[in-house]
Amino acid sequence: IEAEMREQAERDRRNKENLRNEQLLYLEILRARKEKAMEEAKARDDYLMGLMLDAEKRLSQREQDDLQRRKHMAEDCKSFNYNRMNSGAEAKEASKREKEAELAAALADLEAFEKEKLDELKRQYEEAKRFEEFLLMQTDEHKQRIQAEKDAEAEYQQRKKDEAAADMQRINARLGSLESKIREVNEVQFWDNERPRPKKQWYNV
Repeated sequence: IEAEMREQAERDRRNKENLRNEQLLYLEILRARKEKAMEEAKARDDYLMGLMLDAEKRLSQREQDDLQRRKHMAEDCKSFNYNRMNSGAEAKEASKREKEAELAAALADLEAFEKEKLDELKRQYEEAKRFEEFLLMQTDEHKQRIQAEKDAEAEYQQRKKDEAAADMQRINARLGSLESKIREVNEVQFWDNERPRPKKQWYNV
C-alpha cells in the first residue's frame, strides 16, 4: 500500500510538473505573441507617424513656397505701382539711358563686325596679291625657259649650218685641186703612147 501511495504521489508530482511546464510554455507563447504584436504595432505607428510627418513637412514646404510666391507678387505689384507713380521725367530718363545703352551696344557690335569684315578683305587682298606675284613669277620663268630653249635650238642649228658650210668648202677645195691636177695630166703628151702610172700621192689625197 505504501509503495502504491508513493507511486501515486510520484505520478501526481510528475503530472503537476508537466502541467506547470505546459502553463509556462503557454505563458511564453503568449508573451512572444504579445511582443510581436507590440513590435508590429510600433512599426505601424512609426510608419503612420512618418507619413504624418512627411505630409506635414510637405504641407509646410508648400505653405512656405506659397508665402514666398505671395511675397514676390507683392513686391512686383509694389514695384509696378511705384513705376506707374514715377512714370514722369525719371522714367523717361531711365528709358532714354536704356535706349542709349542699347544703341551703343549695337554700334559697338556693328563696328566690330565691320572691322572683322575689313580685316577679312585685307587678308583676301594680300592672298590674291601674293598669288598674282607667284603667277607672274611662274610666267616669267616659263618665258625665260622657252626663250632659252629657242636660243639653244637656234645656236645648235646655226652651228650645224656653219659646220656643213665648212665641210662643203673643204670638199670644194679638194675637188678643185683634183680637177686641176687631172687637167695637168691630160695636157701632157707622150711620144711613146705610154702613159705613166698615176702616182698614189695625188690620186689618193
